[in-house]
Amino acid sequence: MQSYYLSNSRDYQNWKTRKAIAADVCVGAQKVCFVCTHLGWWGDEEEPFASQMDLLQKALSEKKGNIFLLGDFNSPADERNTGYDYVKSYGWLDTWQLAGHDGHEITVPGKIDGWSEEAEKGLCIDYIWANYPANVVSSRVVLSGQKEPVISDHFAILAEILRNEEEA
Repeated sequence: MQSYYLSNSRDYQNWKTRKAIAADVCVGAQKVCFVCTHLGWWGDEEEPFASQMDLLQKALSEKKGNIFLLGDFNSPADERNTGYDYVKSYGWLDTWQLAGHDGHEITVPGKIDGWSEEAEKGLCIDYIWANYPANVVSSRVVLSGQKEPVISDHFAILAEILRNEEEA
């Protein structure tokens, strides 16, 4: 298990302090790295998204093999030239799109801390990214009150991903 500070702040009490936690997991004979994070907002002057993503990318650049980057990216999927596009510019692939979906489903159903008018219609700001063209069988929003209970102000994404034969 590894962790990486992504913000200038290291203060646990500061809500702008950001960190990523990574775990290497054996899937069959293959090691897969899962990285969970919660990034700041694109336009934040103190702790901007871009510098946090830069630090995360630098930390992960030395890792070998398949990596999944997941969590709250505070970047709406439908906003161009901000966080979503910035993550893609590093070569990360959105597993929602790899599953064959057009557009994105809502992961934030309405107003929450940090999002007011923008979230009235709902937002997609939570993702699972892959550093390779993963064989994504399905991807769906869960814990949304449809089939499972709501447990957070964000819904979750569940992706089913098959290992490629050459990776097995």
